[in-house]
Amino acid sequence: MPGKRARRHFSQLSEFERRLIIVMKTAGWSTRRVAAQVDRSKKTTRREDRRIVRHALVDPIVTRSTIRSDVDVAIVPQTISRHLAEANLKSKRPFRALPLTPEHRQLRLQWCQVRSIWNVTDWKNVVFSDESRFVLGTDDNRVRVWRRPDLQLAVQDLWAHLPQNNIRCLINSMPDRVAVCIAAGGGSMRY
Repeated sequence: MPGKRARRHFSQLSEFERRLIIVMKTAGWSTRRVAAQVDRSKKTTRREDRRIVRHALVDPIVTRSTIRSDVDVAIVPQTISRHLAEANLKSKRPFRALPLTPEHRQLRLQWCQVRSIWNVTDWKNVVFSDESRFVLGTDDNRVRVWRRPDLQLAVQDLWAHLPQNNIRCLINSMPDRVAVCIAAGGGSMRY
């Protein structure tokens, strides 16, 4: 529905501004040049902009509507997203721990018991990778957090440049990790 969206924003203009924009666009002006000519003042002050960013930094799981009500400024959520993007904050999925229901604990315990007799040579044949999440519906009800993208890149870069000795230590520690998981009954454990 891009037409409705454009009309909604277009209706916020005065009749004079609307005609001026139409004339400039038909004359071949770029959107950036037209925007510079039409005086559209900002809805927020610099102080309010800083408050918006500070809200997202202090409480990363805060939503755009909560920020809007706390800052007490009549702006649309896209404006808040734009301010956060200018501060290099992106909406990301938060890291969550494994949900350890009794069934998960039992399956995890069985997995560890089967592999408790493995030695380091067996563990060298295992590929350690991340798992993907598949959503069959339209809404996955995920909570989002505001985070700088360079943090994710830092983790990926760190993992890509791990010394072979660290990877070797991970492989060598797997028998001990499996034993700790069995001792914990498949529950949470410290590595």
